[in-house]
Amino acid sequence: MIGVLLGLAQGGWRSHVEQAQRADGERALLAAAIELEWCLLQELPASDCPLPTHSPRGYYALTLDAEDWPAYRLSADAERGAVRHGDCAALSLQRNAEILPVTCR
Repeated sequence: MIGVLLGLAQGGWRSHVEQAQRADGERALLAAAIELEWCLLQELPASDCPLPTHSPRGYYALTLDAEDWPAYRLSADAERGAVRHGDCAALSLQRNAEILPVTCR
C-alpha cells in the first residue's frame, strides 16, 4: 500500500518539476522575443540584440535563427541532465509569439 502511494506521489512530483522547467524555457523565449522586438523598433540588426544564451534557471539553451530578419525563430533546447520532457525538450517561438509545440502549454 505504501509503495503504491509513494509511486503515485513520485509521478505527481515529476510532472510538477517538468512543468516548472518548461515554464523556465517559455519565460526565456518570451523575454528574448521582447528584446528582439525592441531591436526591431530601434532598427537594429539581430546581431546587435543582447540575448541570453540560457533560460533563467539554466534548464534550456537558447538559439536565434534570424536569417530572414525581421522574421525570426527562437529555440530553447533542454540541457543535458534536466528531467526528460518528451516532446517538450525543444521549444520554439516565431515572431507571431506562438510557442511550439502547442501540446506543451
